[in-house]
Amino acid sequence: MKKANQQVLHALLSGKELSHVLEDTKDTIPEGEMFNFLVKNNILFKVDANAAHLDSEAISFIVKRTNALGEELVLDEKKLDKKVSKAIKKDKIHSSEALAYMINQIRKKLPKSYTICNLERGDEAYYIGVIKKKELKKINKLSLDFGIFHKFSISEDQDPFYVIECSCGATYIWETQEEGENHNTGVCHNCGKSFSDLANDVTV
Repeated sequence: MKKANQQVLHALLSGKELSHVLEDTKDTIPEGEMFNFLVKNNILFKVDANAAHLDSEAISFIVKRTNALGEELVLDEKKLDKKVSKAIKKDKIHSSEALAYMINQIRKKLPKSYTICNLERGDEAYYIGVIKKKELKKINKLSLDFGIFHKFSISEDQDPFYVIECSCGATYIWETQEEGENHNTGVCHNCGKSFSDLANDVTV
């Protein structure tokens, strides 16, 4: 297995989970299959980018992943929904910010060393996971063939967008994230070309 993929597994899984995965797969998850493996095995959870908020399945995922990593987390979905609705009614947030607001509320209840991450693939979905902050910093710098990990973040004011247009015709669009994040470390999912080779095709 590619070293970068091993680092991703190490960052997202508990020691016990990692041992089981390596034993079950015999450390031979095929190249190009890591993304499917993470989603299929509920290590990452897909959320529609246009979702109004997290549904019970997504909230349950966050709780289960946190517990699997050896930490305790209890969330009340009804209270979360009520808090989000109240914030919208009082004009504290716009309805389009409800998803980010809910995740921020959940993040506050996580152990201090943990956060909610997103695997950015340039499509119309978020792939969220629970991860230690120090591990996220490590895998954010990796050159992966299936996306880029960063802290989950949505902002109405996140402008301009970061766009990479590959010579094969594929286009990837990201909302500008935290300072220091580097989208040039990935590769095109279509042709495999490194984004670092496409410097002249990047627009901000």
